[in-house]
Amino acid sequence: MTTGPVVATPGPPESPLFRSTPKAGNRPCHENRRL
Repeated sequence: MTTGPVVATPGPPESPLFRSTPKAGNRPCHENRRL
């Protein structure tokens, strides 16, 4: 599991990092939980 920006932003879902990172093969599970 490659945890890059996710570890940097474990709280704020409104972070630009999450929006910038594509949920293609980054963190589908995390994305689902955020949504």
